[in-house]
Amino acid sequence: MKLAKKLIFAAVLIALVLCAVSCDVHVGSEHYDVAWYWIAVPVVIFVAVSLIIAGKVLTKFTYVCPHCGEKFSPKFSQTLFSVHMGSDRYFKCPHCGKRGFCSVYRGGYR
Repeated sequence: MKLAKKLIFAAVLIALVLCAVSCDVHVGSEHYDVAWYWIAVPVVIFVAVSLIIAGKVLTKFTYVCPHCGEKFSPKFSQTLFSVHMGSDRYFKCPHCGKRGFCSVYRGGYR
């Protein structure tokens, strides 16, 4: 079920992006040529804000190292660019220094 929702979301997002990058705008019977930057700048701002919000939300979680069992909270850049499978994220533990898929600590936020 989750995969279907993700595929539908991806299809809708791709359709919106393809519609947004068109520089020919038709409003009723009128035709306008729009400069590329009027489309590109809001898209870049939207993506940047989305990544910042996602990174801020994900840094609220506490993760548990699969090797030593210590709890830690990763930095913003580590969380934003980490590989993940489900809720597990691939981090380097600050305590033992080993890398692995760390689970979210279910005891709450930090």
